[in-house]
Amino acid sequence: MEKLLNKKEIAEVLGVSVKAIDKWVCERRIPFIKLSQKCVRFVPSQMRMYLNKFRIKPVKPIPVLSRQKAKPPVRPMSRPKPRR
Repeated sequence: MEKLLNKKEIAEVLGVSVKAIDKWVCERRIPFIKLSQKCVRFVPSQMRMYLNKFRIKPVKPIPVLSRQKAKPPVRPMSRPKPRR
């Protein structure tokens, strides 16, 4: 069985405050185990599965910039002369 993490430990793993963890537990936004009225614990593998649901994959890979010569800038068109 995995070691259960407390609020402080899971907050450190996620890079958020303990207050944020308390809020998410109250809102039931993250998976947790309630051991008593005030004592909750978190299973690391369940948190990983939960977080993977929010992972965003790139649509297409970012192209590598080539070292080709830059094209010369396009000159702006001049305004047409008014007709008399």
